[in-house]
Amino acid sequence: MKRLQDLHHNLADKIDNGLHSLEEGLRKKGGFVGRFDVIVEGVRDAVLGGTNKTVKQAPYLRDSIGMQRYMIMPIVVCIPLLLMAIYLYGWRTMVVVGVTYAFGVLAELIFVMVRKHEITEGVLVTCMLYALFLPPTIPLWMVAVGIVFAVVVGKEIFGGTGYNIFNVAIVGRAFLLISFPVELTTQWLEPLTFAASSDSLSWLGGFLHFASSPDAATTATPLQLMKFEGEVTPFLDLFLGIRAGSLGESSMLLMLIGTAILVGSKIADWRLTVVMMLSIGAFGQFFNLLIPDVFRGDGLFMMMTGGAFYAALLHITDPVTSCMSQKGKIILAILVGLLTVLIRNLTGYNEGVTFAILIGNMFVPLLDRMTLPKSFAGEAKT
Repeated sequence: MKRLQDLHHNLADKIDNGLHSLEEGLRKKGGFVGRFDVIVEGVRDAVLGGTNKTVKQAPYLRDSIGMQRYMIMPIVVCIPLLLMAIYLYGWRTMVVVGVTYAFGVLAELIFVMVRKHEITEGVLVTCMLYALFLPPTIPLWMVAVGIVFAVVVGKEIFGGTGYNIFNVAIVGRAFLLISFPVELTTQWLEPLTFAASSDSLSWLGGFLHFASSPDAATTATPLQLMKFEGEVTPFLDLFLGIRAGSLGESSMLLMLIGTAILVGSKIADWRLTVVMMLSIGAFGQFFNLLIPDVFRGDGLFMMMTGGAFYAALLHITDPVTSCMSQKGKIILAILVGLLTVLIRNLTGYNEGVTFAILIGNMFVPLLDRMTLPKSFAGEAKT
């Protein structure tokens, strides 16, 4: 074990020295070529570890977990969700993810070179969260347009990572929902799992297919089936994820495991995830008892559908766009839970969690102002 550690450290030192030399060379050349030095610096920090610089904007870390683990852990949680998406909808899922990263990282690099700010790991997380919140049938050009809009308008216009007031991945999805509502809300397909076939390998589902056949019949999400047809999706299908939905938001089982990982490693604050889910369940149950003809589905059904858990685990917990105080986080989670239930049932957008989080992000500065303790020094007197 000691030899392996020494080998790892020696290799890391050689790579670091080589990248450092390349960065210095680019910086000396200046001009357009010199702008690539921030990319080299970002790659070195992302791969080999952070720097000893003090951060100037959120997220502010107060322990030793390191920015790289802080940012990469959500991607680790998303890997099982990605594999589940392939199982449900075929290998086209990887193409959607690939297009997202290609155009998202390209948009980030252009701003890095033009504005001379450091590249961060945040774009890697944003691309994954955005891709897994898309329908499996979405045209690839829409995928590209949405992620470019998310990076440019959702983050870079505000000044880059740490300055954005809205969750970047949610900004991209909301843009697509408003611009292309048909493709984002109606074109759902039945999962490819357990196909009715005599083939002994049919249980592999989407792992045997690139995508559903062109003439495959479209279906509806559990929320749509409940809202328009009064049909209840079986609990087990909701828990395992064997039903129509966005690429990565189906399996409650995998997301429960992801919650344990993120909360246990202190990457995510449990208050945001748990309180938001309980709020959706409580408000869903209350309105269902009060106005059952409008608010269909009980509280448990509201919690297990429409990407609620996915958003509660990976979007509302964004350290940049959530509250800093514990009290503020609880209020934010309750607000988002209430808005999710209302938007789902009172508007044409069944998966209201997208707009609920954006509206919640707008209230974060106010909640911080109301809940953060004042400085011990008090106000300056003249």
